[in-house]
Amino acid sequence: MTIYDVFTLALRLIVVTTLFWPLTIPLAALAYKVRLGQQPIPMEPGPFWIRSTFASLGLAVLSGVMVGLYFLLVRLMELPAGPVEVVLLLAYIPAAVWYLFWMFALDDMIEALGIFLIYVLLPGLPLLLLAWVTGLWKRMV
Repeated sequence: MTIYDVFTLALRLIVVTTLFWPLTIPLAALAYKVRLGQQPIPMEPGPFWIRSTFASLGLAVLSGVMVGLYFLLVRLMELPAGPVEVVLLLAYIPAAVWYLFWMFALDDMIEALGIFLIYVLLPGLPLLLLAWVTGLWKRMV
């Protein structure tokens, strides 16, 4: 396992957890609520669900753009996959964090990073565990 395999796994985890857009709306709302903890949600239910909907939609579109860039750079231009995956991941994470920061009107970027990590890892960790148990782990990397 090389260092590039870690980036490959991270990109695939992000893509799998964000591209199924209608199913990820409650995950965005849950990630925001988990980040708040015991505090009440500081907005009305209507705007909260609208923000959650567009947050998950924006991340799905961003993931689609990332997949398109990957296929453009690796398949069509025949660049090496490892460095391309590193660059895409290092560009995706700040863009996703900024988008969540803007969408939920947060106070700082650390809150948005927390929401993003909860949003990806909440469904992602069980998927990774399932892949490891079933043997898909070796075929994923």
